[in-house]
Amino acid sequence: MSKKIMIKLLIFCAVFVLNFDVTAVDSKAWKVYQEDRLREKRLKEVKKSEAATGRVFRTILLYMPNRIVDAADIMTFSVSAGDFFEWQMQMTRYGQIGGFTGQSSFWGGAYKRQFGTWHKDSYRFGFGFLEKEITVVDETTGSVKEYLINFPNFLIANHRLDAFYYSDVDFWELSFNIGWFAGFGFAMHPIEFADFFTGLFLIDISEDDF
Repeated sequence: MSKKIMIKLLIFCAVFVLNFDVTAVDSKAWKVYQEDRLREKRLKEVKKSEAATGRVFRTILLYMPNRIVDAADIMTFSVSAGDFFEWQMQMTRYGQIGGFTGQSSFWGGAYKRQFGTWHKDSYRFGFGFLEKEITVVDETTGSVKEYLINFPNFLIANHRLDAFYYSDVDFWELSFNIGWFAGFGFAMHPIEFADFFTGLFLIDISEDDF
């Protein structure tokens, strides 16, 4: 009887010791895990702090260059030459008169920091808030984008057309363009003026700051 008791006692002790060792190992592993997590958290906080410091430094360093470029975005100019006739004024496309017919090559600047040359084949006419237009702009250089406006019926100007949606053309511009074989164009962009003004207070509504 005592043999059986001794055997059971030995088995119990062995299990207890083994369980104690496993618990000790688990406790050590958990401690290492917690230390690793704490180290990762501190590293992330340091990186976040460095990123915030970098953004602040970048904002300060580029404040004046961004304001100068924003100011330059307010007005655009272009000259042109080709087989065309143009006379048009716009107080946005909801207040316009005149049109363009023919094709011409242009040099200068366009909306949203487009600079270079482009070729335009177009027929358009606008009066008040009504217009019709078929325009293809291609053979571009520099940052000028190609685009198509296909609005063949004389209807209310539609600011949802792709060329306006993707900022190829400014629907809200105030502009004057004139030409016959050679021409000149000028445009003021109200949204860019607003971007310049809010940029003075570090609010970049056009999301074009460097």
